[in-house]
Amino acid sequence: MPAWIDGKLCFFADSPPRRLMDLFSVKWSTMVLHALYHWPDHRARTGELQRSLQGISKKMLFQTLKELEQRGLITRHVYDVVPPKSTIDLRPWAEPLPNP
Repeated sequence: MPAWIDGKLCFFADSPPRRLMDLFSVKWSTMVLHALYHWPDHRARTGELQRSLQGISKKMLFQTLKELEQRGLITRHVYDVVPPKSTIDLRPWAEPLPNP
């Protein structure tokens, strides 16, 4: 939560506004959420998502997906099939993002 220090409003590193800023200041987080928002049923396979985000490396995509999953914005489903298959879903409460 913000606090007043020496008469000035301060936002500590763990405050909600700072955590939100940290999340959306990362280029690929915003792009992944935007792509999923516009995908049919807000669900995409990992490879399809990577192909739709020109310039993102596989490593960066998985790092971004891991962070978004930890923050509860997406869910990732891994299926026990050969070849490997996984889907990424935008969480329902994250769906009402504003259109650009």
